[in-house]
Amino acid sequence: MRWEADSFLNWAEAPWWLRWLICLIPLTIAGIMLANGRFMYWLWGIGGVLTLINLYITWNEILDHVMPKKDED
Repeated sequence: MRWEADSFLNWAEAPWWLRWLICLIPLTIAGIMLANGRFMYWLWGIGGVLTLINLYITWNEILDHVMPKKDED
């Protein structure tokens, strides 16, 4: 399957709660595995990357809401 640029746009347009839920699932599983004595570094990496992407998207949404761009017409 080929990656398309629309994939990121679809992710960015998803509701904030759905993005964070999907992001926290790998971190939760990795935490449970760590509590059982297994360190799943790749699962922590996936969760970390998704968290960083979500932080970036959420921060931009907050800024767009707090400081809307002025129309230059």
